[in-house]
Amino acid sequence: MGGNFEYTYNAVRYANLMRLGADLKPDPNWQPGVSGIVNTLAIDRDGGLIVGGERLLDAPSNLIRFGAD
Repeated sequence: MGGNFEYTYNAVRYANLMRLGADLKPDPNWQPGVSGIVNTLAIDRDGGLIVGGERLLDAPSNLIRFGAD
């Protein structure tokens, strides 16, 4: 899930990007450290996640790719 949000669940803070498990609860083991606003999510042909947004890693980066694992 991506966007412009800050959410706390079981004393873990999530901001702007989080992965949900099959039970639709946040996955505390996946903390990508994205600080900017997430505008777009896409899955590439290798199963990785492509994230588009504004200043995603406290740098002028607009795209990030996470591997399928």
